[in-house]
This record gives sequence, C-alpha cells and structure tokens, in this order.
Amino acid sequence: MTFDSGRPTEARCFGRRDANHAGWILVPGRARQHCVVRNMSQGGAMLECDRPQTLPMRFELLVEATGAWYACEIRQRSKEAVGVQFVENASISAKASETKPTWRRANRPPR
Repeated sequence: MTFDSGRPTEARCFGRRDANHAGWILVPGRARQHCVVRNMSQGGAMLECDRPQTLPMRFELLVEATGAWYACEIRQRSKEAVGVQFVENASISAKASETKPTWRRANRPPR
C-alpha cells in the first residue's frame, strides 16, 4: 500500500473482489488443508486457514466453487491468513483437466 496526498492507495496490479469460497491447499507429501478464499483477483488471493505459518512458500490451491487450480507463492503471512500471488505452472492446468477430486459428505477430504 502506498500513500498519495496522505491517503492510502492500492499498489496491486489487479483489484481484489470478495469471494468467501471454500478451498483446499495442496502440498506434496501432506494432507489437504481446508481454507477460505476471502478475496481474489486475477493475480492472487487472500486465504484464511489454520496454522498458515506452517505453509511452504509455494503450494497449489483448489477453489471448490469453480474447480480451478492455481499455483501459489506466499507474498504476505499473518497469524490467520496468507496473501498469495498466482504463478505460472503448466502442470497445474493439465492436472485440473485430468483429475477430479472425490469428495466425501459435507465436502470434506478423506483423512
């Protein structure tokens, strides 16, 4: 955030929209982690989740409402959330078209 004439101005390239979508954070070798996509833009998102400090700098995000997959890189971290930037990764789009997650009741992943 920058300040122009004493008022804060948005420094992001793309404006964010409120989303409040359920999502899943996927890290190789770990169980899927539930998150809530609080807001989203063309270039990134704000994700609320349990223990965001344990997330690696890069991971994949699945947004349930749209079925979209994103490769993410953390740009901001707080006690309750992470701000991520979407990064290019050809394998993500291939995975999204090949793999359909199987959800159990209440859209919770198997443990």
